Amino acid sequence: MKCLFLSGSSHCLVWLVFFSLTATASEIPASDSASFQTKYMKWAIGTNGKNISLIDKSSGRDFIDKNEPGAFAEVVINSKTYPATALQFHGQKIEASFGSLDVSAVFQVEEKGDYLTIETIDFKGSVVEELHFPNISLTLTGKMDEPFGCCLLSLNLQTDVQELPGPSRYLNAIAYNSLGFTGTKVAMASCPQTQLRTLIQEIVLASDELPHSPLGGPWAKDAPINYGSYLIDTGTISLSNVDEWVQLSKSLGFEQIDFHTGQNLRFGDLAPNPKMYPNGLADVKTVIDRLHAAGIKAGLHTYAQFINKDTPWVTPIPDPGLAKKAAFTLAQALPAESTEVYVEESTENVSVITGFQVRNSVTLQIDNELIVFSDVSKTPPYAFNKCERGACGTSPVSHAAGTPVYQLAEVFGLFVPDGDSELAVKVAERTAEVYNKCGFDMIYLDALDGSDAVTKDHRVIWHYSAKFAFDIWKRLERPALMEMSAMTHHLWYLRSRANAGDMAARGYKPFIDWHTLWNEEAAKSMLPQQLGWWGAYTWNGIQPERSFPDDFEYLLCKSLANDNGLSMLAGFNTDLIQTSYNSQRLAALIKRYETIRRTSELPEKLREALSVRGAEYTLEECGAGELQFRPITYSKHKITGMDSASDQWTEKNPYGKQNPRIRIEALLGLEAYDTPGCVVLEDFSSPESFTRKESREGVASTFSINERQCDFAVSNLSAETDGAWAVVGKTFAAPINMNNMALGLWVQGDGKGQVLNIQLANEGLGYLSKSDHYIKADFIGWKYIELVEPESDHIADYDWPYCRRRSDWETKGFSMMDAYTNYHFHVYYNKIASMHIWMNNVPQNETAKCSIGPIEAIPTRKIMLKKPSITIGGKKLLFDTELESGCYIEFVSMKDCKVYGPEGEIIKELTPQGDELTILPGENSVQFDAEAEGTYSARAQVTLITLDKPIPLKLKTRVSSVSNP
Repeated sequence: MKCLFLSGSSHCLVWLVFFSLTATASEIPASDSASFQTKYMKWAIGTNGKNISLIDKSSGRDFIDKNEPGAFAEVVINSKTYPATALQFHGQKIEASFGSLDVSAVFQVEEKGDYLTIETIDFKGSVVEELHFPNISLTLTGKMDEPFGCCLLSLNLQTDVQELPGPSRYLNAIAYNSLGFTGTKVAMASCPQTQLRTLIQEIVLASDELPHSPLGGPWAKDAPINYGSYLIDTGTISLSNVDEWVQLSKSLGFEQIDFHTGQNLRFGDLAPNPKMYPNGLADVKTVIDRLHAAGIKAGLHTYAQFINKDTPWVTPIPDPGLAKKAAFTLAQALPAESTEVYVEESTENVSVITGFQVRNSVTLQIDNELIVFSDVSKTPPYAFNKCERGACGTSPVSHAAGTPVYQLAEVFGLFVPDGDSELAVKVAERTAEVYNKCGFDMIYLDALDGSDAVTKDHRVIWHYSAKFAFDIWKRLERPALMEMSAMTHHLWYLRSRANAGDMAARGYKPFIDWHTLWNEEAAKSMLPQQLGWWGAYTWNGIQPERSFPDDFEYLLCKSLANDNGLSMLAGFNTDLIQTSYNSQRLAALIKRYETIRRTSELPEKLREALSVRGAEYTLEECGAGELQFRPITYSKHKITGMDSASDQWTEKNPYGKQNPRIRIEALLGLEAYDTPGCVVLEDFSSPESFTRKESREGVASTFSINERQCDFAVSNLSAETDGAWAVVGKTFAAPINMNNMALGLWVQGDGKGQVLNIQLANEGLGYLSKSDHYIKADFIGWKYIELVEPESDHIADYDWPYCRRRSDWETKGFSMMDAYTNYHFHVYYNKIASMHIWMNNVPQNETAKCSIGPIEAIPTRKIMLKKPSITIGGKKLLFDTELESGCYIEFVSMKDCKVYGPEGEIIKELTPQGDELTILPGENSVQFDAEAEGTYSARAQVTLITLDKPIPLKLKTRVSSVSNP
């Protein structure tokens, strides 16, 4: 049954007003052109195939880009583009020809009053790969602040529009030979910007082939549920603990829980885990009924169309719809007991590397048997070696020579249905069935970004991801709040909210800044934006970075300022909320902000202030029930060295005279350089091993090795200083196990301020992880350097080829993969595959030089700092305590000072000794001291916290809550 949900429902948008279709077909004004018009605009095309004008009727402005008007139609043959050279107009039909090519196309243009539709009704040209139409370049920027807006809407799954619905500067649709040209169809919406979303609603309602979701696409902003925040349960919620999950959700102020399948429900067929749900889906429904009774919505979080290897679609007989990555032929008969599979075709391109981030499989299918290989012979005789026969519960049998051998497709460790198979439809049917039977309210199609594996034509990945989502939607018995891990034009019609990126493992505040910028750029999609996923990490040594309350408060301020819903993935579960003080205090902080966001309207000036990237605020109580925001600055300084536990630096206070707050963290210590237990990673004895040598345009470099050291010189001839990079790198002969180890090295600087970056990476092993370690060469002579934790807050201070500098994010953009690679991925320290030595920040028209001695992997260990102290302006504040690695002191005042443990638990209250410190406006000299024992390095991180004058918070009650009525 097709779900329209536009009558008889509490979610119905009965206020939608349809514009009357009063316009008629335009007369052809002259023999050399024709025009088509709507209530709002008039579009003229020439017989020469060129767009002439697109005029806003109300203002008379022509928005065609005269420098690049575009041809109404183009075809692509052998990857070369040919524009239409002549058009003939027959009423509302347009016949296009393409010079001497034996190609023609006929388009039907219909004037619908408020908008136009353009459909390919006939096409001839057997060699054509793609058809592009209507190819209109505009002078509009495609931003929300313009008075007039234009966009193209695909009206079926045959037609590709690469821009999301919303204001655009380029109107273009693409048809592909693999999907067929005849029948491709789009709508052109052009109207005052304030009416664009309403017009898109009208177009969607008029289309029989598009889903009409009252919670998605052009209606998404009107559904309060889409602004809600949710918890992600990774597979523990059940009949036995559902009440605890209700309590947890309410402790955060959240009203939605997302069931991340895999443990509770199996990927693919969504079979319930019998240990959690003995009565199957009936038990799942009971759990959801209890959530509903508590006012909490439930989400079904799947891995899209991907299939676990123990589903009935795999074992004992593989479904014929399983997608194949490659095909081979048995070169000789294969006995049932043989572990070598010989094939006729070359296996040169076959890899045995698999992993979550790798599109590869080591599973073969021969007839109905699955076989897992762990080695490949890449020279004749070609073979898959060291095979496990009868894998995944299939039966090992003999196979005749000449039998097809298929390498199955695999994504995220799961098998894949062919996009055109009945199996893909079965997975969609099952997803809808579970949603309907259990009473879910939301669907998150995670892993949908892996749809490239379901088809060999990568031009039409969008088609298969949308086809799967549409196949689910048309089987739903009630509307679903829908999200996906992919975003394409067609998915937008179903999408309820956007940009749940993922949680960072380091550099939290810069990552949040990137996410807020991403949300701002995505606002033209007219969808509510998310500011998740997120999580709370406790101390774990080198990675991930510990989450502090100020990291969360930074996130919460941005969420509040922009009305972005949150989603929590890690650090909050039913056990932790009962036992962890850290989870409890973070939950209380989240609930305070979430309650304000759901129930109140912020004053505009305060909202603008909180939304500024880089600006930090803290929310304080200032009397009975009164709240205020205060600007706040957290300034970190890391203390490191061979055996020193003291350091001096200059701290700049941006505010007035005050008593600063202080955080002192005890970090991991290192054994001494060049002692037993250290491993030499690089002794610079083999210059030929450094096979990577690159530099930015306008930058030259030299790299030489001499007597167990390298000399690296970089000349900046024309590049910007903070983008003047060069790199040399090597791949290790075998991956290095650096678990519980860090880097130690001697560096000779020339004082020019260049930045060395010693980068460790897992590349080539199926992982994209990398770990940057910066060294500011602002010293002259040799200096010992310890590199332990990956670079964090300063990752994007410089422009690298793999990471754009932060100052360019707003003007030049920043990709999702950049964010994943630099902030999200954990580094596999037991599999370090390569090391790269970078230099950047070289002053223009200068040459910077550094020499580096042998680089060693040095064991880390917990240390004990005793009696740490801070001295500012001659006054000393002593903390008479022992501080083990992972523990920290949080000093708020002489009467409020606590020692916290690695899990964020309070170890004890502490009374500092000495004078309360005063920090003056501007620069202040700061010194840290501590007693440390042993030959290992004592390391700490000190954060000085200063505040500005408060901003009173005066709130107005919101008109509506984020929950559905």
